[in-house]
Amino acid sequence: MPILSSLGGGSARGFGRNLTSAPVPAGVDEQFTLYSLNSSDVTITSSGTTPSFGFSITQGFMTAGDASGFAYPLSGTSPLDPTGGVDWLVQVAVLLTDRCSDPSIAVWPTTSGRSAPQWNWGVQASRISTQLNCNSYNALYGTSIADTTAGSLGTSYYHAGARLTYHLWYAPSIGATKSCLTDLNNDWSVTGARLGSRSSSISQTFGSGTPVFWGLGSDFDGASLGSSSTNFTQVRIRSMPSGYNNPGSVPIAP
Repeated sequence: MPILSSLGGGSARGFGRNLTSAPVPAGVDEQFTLYSLNSSDVTITSSGTTPSFGFSITQGFMTAGDASGFAYPLSGTSPLDPTGGVDWLVQVAVLLTDRCSDPSIAVWPTTSGRSAPQWNWGVQASRISTQLNCNSYNALYGTSIADTTAGSLGTSYYHAGARLTYHLWYAPSIGATKSCLTDLNNDWSVTGARLGSRSSSISQTFGSGTPVFWGLGSDFDGASLGSSSTNFTQVRIRSMPSGYNNPGSVPIAP
């Protein structure tokens, strides 16, 4: 069993805030590591969750086991607020240990509560999520529509020991959610090779007036926590105050 760290997680923020769940303000570019729990960055919801999870000073935030029901134990402490046309990019560095590590990023309305999002390999009313299906394809599932037609990720980069970056654009200003995976670690500029033939995209969000939580989970059947689990190491949260069509310095989906 890996050591669970009780130290504060390293953070680099573009603003100050107290330890509340107030929405992230527009114009933010926030980055932090996941090697330990820092409640100003992330919140853990453990009641009823699958998969199993923990923190490690070497592996980051670890998830392992079959996902069913509520499956996003880690969520951002502060909601993402799209009011006023603000759109968001959630980026996560992922350390894979198997071709079927199956990491996921989800968003869901804050009014539903922390434990609302339900795991499903398909549409699900409780959340919008991007999920890797082994190295077969990147799936983007909405509440009622999905995009599962992106090409195979291949095995050149998506393999045990690969360090990749997962990107989720949540853009209520254009009524769309987009995602992709790139082949570089901490690829905040989205300059790495995109795995699969294209980015995934659906014409669905929870609306421009609904703040959302973002969360991390996985569906790695038979895995155990540690060097053989699905491990998340860093997060970057970036806002587009003028919307996806006017992103400023924030990269858009390639």
